[in-house]
Amino acid sequence: MSNRTKSHSSEMINRSSSTDYEDDEEDHFSSFWAFNSFLGLLSAIGMALLIVFPYWVETDFHGSSSLLGDVRVFKGFWTQCLTRMESQWQCAYYSFNGHFSMKSIQGLQLCSILSASFLWISWTLSFYGGQYLKILDNEKTKAWMVLAGGMLALVGIVFWWMMIGLLSNVVSDEYEREIYFDSQIAIPMPTNPGHSIHRRESGGAVFSSDDFKFRQGTCFYIALPIGIVATLNMVLLIVEGITRVRNAPDEKQVGLNLNSKIQGIQESYRKGSTPSDKQNLLKEVTPIYLENSLESASDQNRTIQEAQEKNWI
Repeated sequence: MSNRTKSHSSEMINRSSSTDYEDDEEDHFSSFWAFNSFLGLLSAIGMALLIVFPYWVETDFHGSSSLLGDVRVFKGFWTQCLTRMESQWQCAYYSFNGHFSMKSIQGLQLCSILSASFLWISWTLSFYGGQYLKILDNEKTKAWMVLAGGMLALVGIVFWWMMIGLLSNVVSDEYEREIYFDSQIAIPMPTNPGHSIHRRESGGAVFSSDDFKFRQGTCFYIALPIGIVATLNMVLLIVEGITRVRNAPDEKQVGLNLNSKIQGIQESYRKGSTPSDKQNLLKEVTPIYLENSLESASDQNRTIQEAQEKNWI
């Protein structure tokens, strides 16, 4: 066999081994997990934006007094706004009276902040632990980061659904109380000085005031699909984390497998190969070895220097 034929076959085999190595690397990447990270980002952004807008509860015109006319009231977790004629807006922040309760504006504020915060931390961990990002080299560490992100997302989603449940419960209870109060107006005024008819219960209302009756607003109904997407993202993060932790190779074993692979390739070329074939082989193997080597930085620099002196790389 001529040297040209041997050289050509050597190049074909080397190219094939390089292609197999790249294919092995690509097999570890899943576009599905990358898409799940995108879902997590959308959920985190949606939560952060949604809790700011004051459209969580709004006036119910069918149940409110007709004297209110075109007055509309919107309330959120931070501000309450009144509009008239769609051009006049008046907004005010809530004031804290010093008494904390989960079934209050302060409780809703706490749940909203915690849910959005945990989702953002979760997404950050899952992003840096993603397979598509090569900032970290240790695959097992990245897998644990994704799993930790999934657990933090679980905590955030619990607070999110708790917030939605509290808001729905508060609005429904106050709406029923307002309906009951209206039903008592037709009852004649009793002579007992301690009667409760025509009197509103003080200190119990979170949203309702005067003749306004409130229903869940636009933000409430947008929060439902966001919560569903965030829940799906959380489940997939946990599945991805567990799967990758189980499948993550041990770093020492990676080094042993890589050395064994290189030695096997070298052995296959040792017999019947020309010096130029071996040189081409080492040119192909050296960058792969350096990329995955577990040697110290000084050892790697020495290997690079030796390869450069022999014009291998």
